[in-house]
Amino acid sequence: MLYHLVWFEFLENATELQINDLKDAVLALKGLIPNVVDIRFGSKSSSIASRTPHTHCLTVTFKQASDLPVYDLHPAHQHVVKTFVLPIKKTVNAIDFEDGRDEFDLGNASHGVWFDFTGASVSQLKICEEAILNMKGKIPCVIDLAFGKNITTRTPHTHGLIVSFASTSDEAAYDAHSAHKEAVELGILPILKSVNVLDFDSSQPTSYELFIGQKNYSSWSLRPWLLMKKKGLQFVEKDVDVAGKGFNTNFIPFSPSGLVPCLHATKSSTSSSSSPLAVWECLSIMEFLHERHPLRGIWPADPDARARARSVSSEMACGFQALRGEMPCNIKLKLEGYPKPYPDALAKNIARIEALVLEAREEFGSRAEGRFAGPFLFGAFCAADAMYAPVATRFRTYNVTHSNPIVTSYFEALLSEPDFLHWEAEALAEEKNGRALLHYDETSALKGGKSRV
Repeated sequence: MLYHLVWFEFLENATELQINDLKDAVLALKGLIPNVVDIRFGSKSSSIASRTPHTHCLTVTFKQASDLPVYDLHPAHQHVVKTFVLPIKKTVNAIDFEDGRDEFDLGNASHGVWFDFTGASVSQLKICEEAILNMKGKIPCVIDLAFGKNITTRTPHTHGLIVSFASTSDEAAYDAHSAHKEAVELGILPILKSVNVLDFDSSQPTSYELFIGQKNYSSWSLRPWLLMKKKGLQFVEKDVDVAGKGFNTNFIPFSPSGLVPCLHATKSSTSSSSSPLAVWECLSIMEFLHERHPLRGIWPADPDARARARSVSSEMACGFQALRGEMPCNIKLKLEGYPKPYPDALAKNIARIEALVLEAREEFGSRAEGRFAGPFLFGAFCAADAMYAPVATRFRTYNVTHSNPIVTSYFEALLSEPDFLHWEAEALAEEKNGRALLHYDETSALKGGKSRV
């Protein structure tokens, strides 16, 4: 994996609002730039105040080194640097190093170290590397550890290290541990020319709980789940069984509507109540998330595109009753589908959806706000695409094909999204886990005919 670490020292007049806006903007890059595995933005741990003037750290992880230039040159990244970093930065240092593993757990707290080992021999570097890597098995509080050679010229340091912990309190125990002292004395100090150190909080807040139904059937649950995943919003998933259609009195304790999805969030700072804020209905959840995280791209930034996105989303939420009735959501099935011609109401629903997709793609998709080109309705993935994702699954389940390649490509893009594929994999596992609903499956087969696979 490749690790891109950026350390920030901000101007004295930089405000918390500006820094929080930067945080939201960089975290949103995960949904905009291909091959970004993870993004963390954290502040320096208060217990380690004297090691560096830098106060914040950005950590971006990639599967491989070739992903880094794509990130560096991507318009979304350039926009964040120009709009959010440059106006408040005092100094910025960065390093890029890689190790040979396929995954890394950043934990909730991280210890970042940049080494200059210039002039060290191959054998000396080998001894140092072994001493550092051996710490993971010897120091109980270490969750994970990555050490590797710097591959860029952003800094004269030759190697980078990240050590991850469950909490910032573990950093002191790591510093004092005999295995750490041994690695420093025997492996690091004999070849060290200079070093930079920053301990920072790398946790991502899980201030949200999202109540959802079975992934195979609950199209409404898919919508906010997929949007939050795409936009890097951390949440705790709360699964409930959708035993029947519509209102469920068992849901009232957590969802006032008796339906899912329902989002629980911490209330605003002005509220005196400690109970969570419940937000239900997809569009309400999406608007709430947009207000809480205006830089995450929940809706398009362009006002015209944003107005259209809200319109097509509202139409999807309120309309297409024939489609819902004749093609119930059932992700695991691939049926022969209706013999054509479709019933008139269903045919009109499908034609209208195709027209909405085509119009959005042709008018807004290609310009993509001038920055974030992509295959979705308005270029980059937004709330409108989350609203239309269950339609893509219905069309696949009931073997609906499209004459216009633009429409076909759009629905294929939705179904190939990594976060959707994660949802789909868990939907397919529900049957063996005892969460299948036979009456839903029978209804789907009655509507869509025999299996075609």
